[in-house]
Amino acid sequence: MIVWPDPQTVRTAVRDWADQQARTHPELLAVACFGSLATGRFGVGSDADLLLIVEHAHADPAERHRPWPVETLPVPVDLVVLTPEEWNALDPETRFGRMLLHDAVWIWHRPRWRPPSSTPQAP
Repeated sequence: MIVWPDPQTVRTAVRDWADQQARTHPELLAVACFGSLATGRFGVGSDADLLLIVEHAHADPAERHRPWPVETLPVPVDLVVLTPEEWNALDPETRFGRMLLHDAVWIWHRPRWRPPSSTPQAP
């Protein structure tokens, strides 16, 4: 029998993971979930789509996930890493931009970075 964690368990694990990562990665500004974990469609077999906002990121977006040990989280993770400038430049006319700007639920952030007021924060 496969037992899959519920959404709140995953969000709590992500929040704890973000706290831990913030201690060793001062460039981490915020963590949000999007996709099924944010929209209520999370279920057995779902992964966690995570957005990290970092002060500075590797120039090659394909390499940005490397410093982040997401294998410690209870479900598979798809990771998007953006700088604040890249976040602010997201185009709401694109599918990717709409998805992130509309669906992102902020799980963790440093006091010096505030998520946009139009996006929800996790309980």
